[in-house]
Amino acid sequence: GQEIGCFYSSTSNLWLRKKLFPGSLSISRCRDFCPSNSIWFGLEDGRTCYCGNPSAYITAQAAPLSDCDTPCDAAINCGGQNVSALYIGKNYQGCYENPTDVYIPFTQPKADLDVERCLETCQIFQLFLLTQGDKCICINQQPKLKRREDSECIDNGIKCTGGEKCGGFERVSIWSLKNNMV
Repeated sequence: GQEIGCFYSSTSNLWLRKKLFPGSLSISRCRDFCPSNSIWFGLEDGRTCYCGNPSAYITAQAAPLSDCDTPCDAAINCGGQNVSALYIGKNYQGCYENPTDVYIPFTQPKADLDVERCLETCQIFQLFLLTQGDKCICINQQPKLKRREDSECIDNGIKCTGGEKCGGFERVSIWSLKNNMV
């Protein structure tokens, strides 16, 4: 997973589930423990794995990066005391530019759209895209789009009608459904 940053683990609605792992915890072990709709996951103090609630990223309270000082996986960050190193989960493919001259078949705008609703809508497809805050796009082949910084869809993106960030102006957030069980 790609690290997002360091966040306080006590944010009440940030986590769907958590597990204390005896022995060594790795980033891949935590990622694999989390359900497919966990767009992100967190590791606390190198022992506890948290699976992210897809609707709660916006409520996460950032902690100083220096607080996430517990190494694992050959010195990769695995959180710290009462703070979690947050990583993008296994289904997130990234933020891409969607210039107006590239056609993507938009679905009708959806009220209360969030990542989980789009995932449920697109179960029979390989990918789903979120853009402009209220559009969920189901496709089987990734369009040829220019990769952008994830912050353009997450930190600076347009808020979904249902909560979290859903792409942005001329930006799409892309997720893969290849590993989901239908």
